[in-house]
Amino acid sequence: MKKFLVLFVLFVFCSPAFAADIDVHGFAQMWYLYKDNGVALKDANGVTYYAAQSDSRFVLSRARLKTNVELSNVVSFFGQIDFMAYQNNVTSAADKNDVSTYNLLQLMDLFLNIKLHDYVSLRFGQFTLPFGYEIMRSPYDLELVSYSLAVGPGHKYYGKQLGFFPYLRDVGMYAYGDYKGLNYKLGIVNGAGIYRSEENRVDISKDRDYGNKFKDLVGRIGYSHKFFSAGLSGYYGVRDAYDDFDANRRFWRGGFDLTSNYNNIIFASEIIFGQDEYKKVNAAEGKIEFEPHFAYGTYVMLGYKFGGLRLAPVVRYGFIEPNDSVDDNEFSSVTAGLNYYFSEFAKLTLSYEKIMPVKAAQYLNKDGKASDINLQTAIMQLGVSF
Repeated sequence: MKKFLVLFVLFVFCSPAFAADIDVHGFAQMWYLYKDNGVALKDANGVTYYAAQSDSRFVLSRARLKTNVELSNVVSFFGQIDFMAYQNNVTSAADKNDVSTYNLLQLMDLFLNIKLHDYVSLRFGQFTLPFGYEIMRSPYDLELVSYSLAVGPGHKYYGKQLGFFPYLRDVGMYAYGDYKGLNYKLGIVNGAGIYRSEENRVDISKDRDYGNKFKDLVGRIGYSHKFFSAGLSGYYGVRDAYDDFDANRRFWRGGFDLTSNYNNIIFASEIIFGQDEYKKVNAAEGKIEFEPHFAYGTYVMLGYKFGGLRLAPVVRYGFIEPNDSVDDNEFSSVTAGLNYYFSEFAKLTLSYEKIMPVKAAQYLNKDGKASDINLQTAIMQLGVSF
């Protein structure tokens, strides 16, 4: 990570001597956050007891600086860093309900573009995954502050990560282009997310393998018109990618997205589905077998922007079935929000989201009665950009 940050700083401060066109911009998002999550915890004897995890605080959620440098008509560079504490996908067995660690400075994007033809360019570095619609959007542009339940960033239930792409970014390369509205992005990535991109190593002394020998394939093919866009996406990868391909879990994802902005109507919808293989030890035959499990999710977002009032109310329904082999494993969510646009550089957003599992985990309340765990979040966000 350090070498990426050093490279980013060098480009920011040294590129004026070489580049013809430099664009520096960024954005910040300030929140008032209210969370009401009843949490079930267990003592040393395995007995569930009550623990309220309500949260009310002011948060400077993001403060990002972006630099875009046109080195020539063929080569360009883009870098983005976040100066605020950033949630990391590191789990802990000690506390399944709070498994995050934080870094003061986080590299978000760092990639080089090379234009080979009017319709063919290459991108190398760290970037958002070229899959679907919502994944490739900036957090500043989200109408409802948070990503959808099916995509997954920020959505956990009782310590379980939800969504198909909670890490959003990866390291690799892809080709992209556009011809009369027909566009594509096709490439390969590490498949471990940006937080594990530098852990591709083997610690022989501890007999632990952090390797990721086999790369993942990802891409999207779409069509964009003045009032709508649509696309098909795919992802194929290998988990626990060690030397023996047959002993690793393979997985794939597919998706379809459709969006429209006709006549001030805000509409977006995606369907994401896929299959994961889970390892199972066959003790009788002394071998490892794989069980495929299918998963699917979707969301539909609808809103309307009142031009004169600069108001845009938005609602979204989301659903995900993380594993179809487990009964009552589905989750749904309802999100409602209201945006007020001061200008193209500033907006105020109020949002409320509730996640509703089909079979909720329970805790004992103060009266000793079993109650469902609720996940409710209200956010007031001020977003500014430059």
